Amino acid sequence: MEEKALKQVEEMLPNLSENSLKELRTWLFKESCRLVNQESALQDESKHLQKEKKQFLLEQERYQRRLERDRKLLDQREALVEQKLQMLREAYDHLDEDRSLLERERYHLEKEKSYLEGAFDQADQELLFCGVHSESALKKRYRDLMKIFHPDNVSGDQRVVQVINQQFESIHGTFQR
Repeated sequence: MEEKALKQVEEMLPNLSENSLKELRTWLFKESCRLVNQESALQDESKHLQKEKKQFLLEQERYQRRLERDRKLLDQREALVEQKLQMLREAYDHLDEDRSLLERERYHLEKEKSYLEGAFDQADQELLFCGVHSESALKKRYRDLMKIFHPDNVSGDQRVVQVINQQFESIHGTFQR
């Protein structure tokens, strides 16, 4: 389009008067100045946009690095939480195993206790003082049995102590008659 306008101006030049030529030169000079100023403004705008683009790219890169760092930190924290959860699961499983083992042990102890309580009948009670033929031997056996079965001892049993006391009283009564 500029070529067409330029050809039209060239065709009009020979037909113009001196005054018209001066006006045309003045207008061309002004137009040239305006175009130079516009080009300068466009270059300034381009530089400004390039600077903003560079700044934007730097900010974007900084944001990407921060985002990557935050992701790594989040992944590390998730791994740590997962590790702690796994430890808790293992501890809970171990605790559950211990509880089951304790329940089985308690069950067996209860069975053993009931068996031992049932097994300690009258014949066994008489065996406690078997072979005692004097009051001094009776008292010595009583002291020995109390040392063994006293409730304050590790293997002590209140029920056995009651049986020992009953047997002692019974046998001691026969020696006093």
